[in-house]
Amino acid sequence: MALNVAFEQLGEEAVRARETALVIRLLAERDGLLALGGGGFASPAVRAVAKEQGWVAVYLRLQPVKATARVLADPVARPGCDGPDVTLALLERRFAVRDSVYATADLVLDCDGLTPSQVVDGMAIALGAEAAPHPVAWLEGGPSVLALMLREIVPTGRLLIVAHRKLQGAVEATVAEFAAAGRVARIVWMEGGEEAKSVAALSALWTEAFAGPLDRGDTVVTVGGGVVSDLGGFAAATIMRGLPVVHVATTLMGMVDAALGGKTGLDLPEGKNLVGAFHMPTAVIQWGGSLATLADREFASGLAEVVKCALLTGEQALAQLEADAPALCAREAVAVGRAVALATQTKMALVARDPQERGDRALLNLGHTVGHALEAATGYGRYLHGEAVAIGLVAALRFGSELGETEPGLAVRVAGLLAQLGLPTELPELPPEIWREALRRDKKRTGDAVRFVLCRSAGHCALKIVELDRVDAWIRSSFSGSMDDV
Repeated sequence: MALNVAFEQLGEEAVRARETALVIRLLAERDGLLALGGGGFASPAVRAVAKEQGWVAVYLRLQPVKATARVLADPVARPGCDGPDVTLALLERRFAVRDSVYATADLVLDCDGLTPSQVVDGMAIALGAEAAPHPVAWLEGGPSVLALMLREIVPTGRLLIVAHRKLQGAVEATVAEFAAAGRVARIVWMEGGEEAKSVAALSALWTEAFAGPLDRGDTVVTVGGGVVSDLGGFAAATIMRGLPVVHVATTLMGMVDAALGGKTGLDLPEGKNLVGAFHMPTAVIQWGGSLATLADREFASGLAEVVKCALLTGEQALAQLEADAPALCAREAVAVGRAVALATQTKMALVARDPQERGDRALLNLGHTVGHALEAATGYGRYLHGEAVAIGLVAALRFGSELGETEPGLAVRVAGLLAQLGLPTELPELPPEIWREALRRDKKRTGDAVRFVLCRSAGHCALKIVELDRVDAWIRSSFSGSMDDV
């Protein structure tokens, strides 16, 4: 039900009561960042629960004139906002009444003239946190809400939308909403999975990009999973030596890993992600409603990266993930929200400290040395990325045990969790020379050694340079699965 219709049919008091109940539930069930509407924080019950649950309240202060301009630019009608003068008068009255309440927030930040990225950086600095390299927003709602958010993030210029063909209906509806607001967007379609991250696909994308009007005032928007953000992000990094890019992640893998942190790239026959660039997005939108459309195998693939992040974060995160496993398999909203928040916070914290992967960010490669080698060795078609990472995680833990670096039982514990989530855990038996060649071409290789991420215990991971011969010999002795496992 639209907000203005709800106000007409139910009355503001009933709408506010429902809003308060929803916000209180979210404050109790979710972690992360929760953006409230104008009346949300005005509720004493909401303020009490926020304080009780340990939330930090931030008041993003905007002058009524600026707020009026934003409301009038919104194609969604707001109750009582029937023209510039009426809207301004209404907002001035409400701001005057609420300002004393808002001022009780833990942090007050004046936002006039600031971009969304500057607002995020200002909050991070004020809270003593690392400034995020880019904002991340969770989006519930359909194409009209996405179009509105894109207009907020990209206030000027045209959009070049790089999207997966299977999302055609939603993307075309978003473009129609965008056009209704007087903005211009073109679509370039992609198809296929990991095999689409190729030089040929990139060349075709470049050609399509320049088939219509395009200049440096325009922005690339990717809509899809990790393949789309990797390839579309790399195209954005290279078109005219760099256009801004916004990633709209529609798969769990995209939300928790691929779209975050500015890594882009494509695969070569010689290895995975061997060509690419660091190109930070203007923003990442995690389009939550799209998760319901994912096949079980694709959804499970994204959970492998969540397990990796739990191992990097600590025992509490890993235990919570184990407790949530049945709910995650059933795609229950609270558990999925917790998983996405865990992975997002873990990755963004590491990226903030090390955006170019010269140090700590490399810990995010836990499970990826063997995982990437497996994808390359099997032609990028046998395993989904998360399935290869799941196998790589167990391999890294077992190898760590072999080296005396990983605590006893951790590999068995994690393998059990991954299996419960529907992921493979065993190395397939491939000819030894294929394994060795795939590892030799890993982009993290240094001379005749491989940079491995080893995990002593949950929350205690470190980089270790291991001779390629030693990894190769261990893999040769560790075959316990077959190519028929997947």
